[in-house]
Amino acid sequence: MYYLTFSIASECGLSDAAYNTQSKLYILNVFTEDFVNNSVVAITRSADIAALRGHLLKDFHTLNVLKQKKYNMILGQKTSHGIMGSIEKNGGMPIYPLVASNGTESFQVIVLERERLDAILDAVSRYNHIENFDFMKLDSSVPLTTMMISHAADLMFDLTDTERNILMNAYNMGYFSWPRKNDLRELAKYVNMAKPTVLYHLRNAEKKIMRALFLH
Repeated sequence: MYYLTFSIASECGLSDAAYNTQSKLYILNVFTEDFVNNSVVAITRSADIAALRGHLLKDFHTLNVLKQKKYNMILGQKTSHGIMGSIEKNGGMPIYPLVASNGTESFQVIVLERERLDAILDAVSRYNHIENFDFMKLDSSVPLTTMMISHAADLMFDLTDTERNILMNAYNMGYFSWPRKNDLRELAKYVNMAKPTVLYHLRNAEKKIMRALFLH
């Protein structure tokens, strides 16, 4: 079994909307009807409904943008760019959410056999430009759940990119270890920010995580 990640340079409505509203779009599910159309469910933190509609209509045939308290939900049918069909036809199992951000779309896929990796990448590249990809063989030593929930964690905890980056580096540098391997000064130096700024983002991220875990 293998874990494949790849991203494509995309000009579809989802990526355009993400880029122009400066907000990630999290694709929660895609129903692949054929290589022509996909039905999509996505959410975004962007509150600019008009801008979302304007850019999404680039390739959405039917579209509903539903205003929610924290996120706005996107539901509709759009022109397929062959990605999901290529994954499914070649035995891949997509892991949601997928992410559209800054002119790219990122995908996570589980495949059972090594040759399926090449088949998926070859099929996707017929219709799209693959910017980067990576894969690993899965065994008992690989923390699969940690990799799989990275995007879901952003959604669950409502973390910004800065908060997530600081938390990740703090953990990797042993900031949360006892005794600490590195203190706030080393962390701030590593991420090239002032100590008060790093502490602000760190505390804010911790508060969001506590709120999500303990308040229902």
